[in-house]
Amino acid sequence: MVEMKRLVGLLLVLFAVSGCAVQYDNVTIAPDGSPRLQTLTPKMKQRIDELAQALIALDPAIIDPREAKSVAHDAFVYPMYLANDWGLTWPPVFHNTLRNSKQRKAGLCVDWARAMRARMRTKDLKTFDLYWGSLTKVTHGANTAP
Repeated sequence: MVEMKRLVGLLLVLFAVSGCAVQYDNVTIAPDGSPRLQTLTPKMKQRIDELAQALIALDPAIIDPREAKSVAHDAFVYPMYLANDWGLTWPPVFHNTLRNSKQRKAGLCVDWARAMRARMRTKDLKTFDLYWGSLTKVTHGANTAP
């Protein structure tokens, strides 16, 4: 029993010391500002395609399939770039602590929402409208300020 406690303690120390960094390889921003991932896995490609189809299904008569595909791609790849840029760590509560103590430049929920909104605004979308939604104006413990 004592050995098990030592093993668990050692694992916890290693977990805390490692920083639990989240890193995505081969994610860059192209000269036109769009996020690029050198290699899309088949699973990621499938998920991007599924999201694009769901976006088109909102109103097939209006939604431009190229825009839907572009929005879906950026919805998956741009957060990977941001995770690298912001030095994302796991678990989120650890990262939020680092962010709130100014050890990370961004990474709270509001930062993700603002960055994604800014990215989508650069796309000059013709068949999508962007809105910011939150549960309430003030929610205890949440950081969803508009």
